[in-house]
Amino acid sequence: MSKTVRIRRVAAPLNVLCSLYVKAGTKLNTDTGIVGDLYCPLIQNYDTNSQTYFSDRSVIPSVIVPKIFLTASDGSVSYNNTSTSLTNLKWMIQREDDVIGHDITTYDADTSRNEWTGKYTIAGSGLERGALTITKNIPSGYFYSLWFEADFDDERTGSTNSIHITSEHLQLYTNVNAESSYSMSIDRPSGEIYNALLDKRIEYDYRSARGLLSPGEVFQDDGNTYLRRINVRLRRGFSSLTVNTDYTIKIERLETDGSYTVVTEADDDIESIIGGTIIFNLSFFDFAAWKISCMNGTRVLQYQVVGFTRSKDIPILNILAPSTFSSQSGVNNMRAELSYMNKILAYPEAYCDIAWSRKSQTGSQVAAGGGANLAIDLSDASVLNSSDSNLAISVDASLRGKILELTDSDSSILTDENNNQLTIN
Repeated sequence: MSKTVRIRRVAAPLNVLCSLYVKAGTKLNTDTGIVGDLYCPLIQNYDTNSQTYFSDRSVIPSVIVPKIFLTASDGSVSYNNTSTSLTNLKWMIQREDDVIGHDITTYDADTSRNEWTGKYTIAGSGLERGALTITKNIPSGYFYSLWFEADFDDERTGSTNSIHITSEHLQLYTNVNAESSYSMSIDRPSGEIYNALLDKRIEYDYRSARGLLSPGEVFQDDGNTYLRRINVRLRRGFSSLTVNTDYTIKIERLETDGSYTVVTEADDDIESIIGGTIIFNLSFFDFAAWKISCMNGTRVLQYQVVGFTRSKDIPILNILAPSTFSSQSGVNNMRAELSYMNKILAYPEAYCDIAWSRKSQTGSQVAAGGGANLAIDLSDASVLNSSDSNLAISVDASLRGKILELTDSDSSILTDENNNQLTIN
C-alpha cells in the first residue's frame, strides 16, 4: 500500500513600489567661481532674447532614475532595479498631440518624426539600471508626458508569474522668458504604499478610545501612518521663498477621468495645512494622487504630484483554543491571534473585524460572538448535547479598508448632534 502527498510551493505576496527620481544638484567651477547645474530639470527655461536654454540639455542632461522595490510581505525577499527578474524595461513618451504613448526607442518610427533619435540613453546595468539620460532641448510649445514601465518575473513558486510595473507620469516642456528658475521640493516619494498593518496610529487610536494609554503617553509618528506629512519648499534661483507671502499652495485630487478637483482642509483628503506642511488623510482612500502646486495668484510656478495605494497584505490568523473537552468541561476561553511579518498584533480588533461561529456535531452553524476573545460554556445544552462528540469553532477576520461616510436613502451625509459626519471603517 502506498500514498503520495503533493506539497505545493507558495510565496508571500509582493509589495511593489515604483517611483521616479529626477537628479538635481550643483557644483562650483573653481576656475571661474561660478556655481553651475550638474543636471537639467525636466522643465526648461528659454530666453528668446539670447536664444538660449537654461539649462542647455545638450550640455547638461536631465537624468531620471526609476526606483523599483519589490518586497515580500513576510520580509523573506526583496528586489530592486538590479534584479535579473526585472525585464522589458522601457520608457514611454507621449507628445500632447499623440493619441497614445510610444516606446521611446521606436518613437520616431511610430510617429514618422525625427525627434528623439540620438537624444537619450538608457542605463542597462548597475544600481541605476533603467535610468534615462535626456540630451534633447524641448522647443517651446511642445509638451511631453514621460513614464517608465517594466515586467517582473516572479519565479519563487517554480512557475513564472509576470507582474507589470508602471510609474507615475512626468511632464517635459519649456517655459519661455521665465523671470528666474523656480524649483520646488517635497520630502516624500512621489508614490508610496500605505500598509495599515504597519500603522501604529491605528493601535494608538484604539487604545486611546478605550482608556488603555499609559499616563502621559503620546504618539510618535514613524511616517507610516494614515496621516502623511509632506513639507513643501519653493526656491527662486538660490533664494528660499516664504509660503503665504511669496506664494500659496493649491492641492488638487486627480480623478479617474483625468480631471482635477481642488481640495482643502474642509475635504476628507486634507487633515491640515499649516504653512508649507500638508498632512494628508489616507484613511478615506484605497488609492489617490494629488497635484501640489505653488501659485502666484492664478499662475502656477511649479507643481509636483504625490500619491499612494493601499497594500492588499493580510495577516495570518490562528485560533488559540482547547483541542479536547470532557463531560465536566465548563466555560472555555478562546482567542483569535493575528500576526504579520512574524509579529503578533497585540490589539487585532484595531485592524480587523472578527466574527466567531460554532457548529456541534448534530447542530447547525450559528454565530457565537465577535472580537478577539470568545468564551463558550461547553456545559450549556444549547451549545453541546449529550450525543455530540465534537464542536467546530470557526473565526473570520477581515482587514478593514477605507473609511466610508454614512448616508441616507437620498445619499445625504448623516451627521451627529454636533454636525460631525458619521463614518464606518
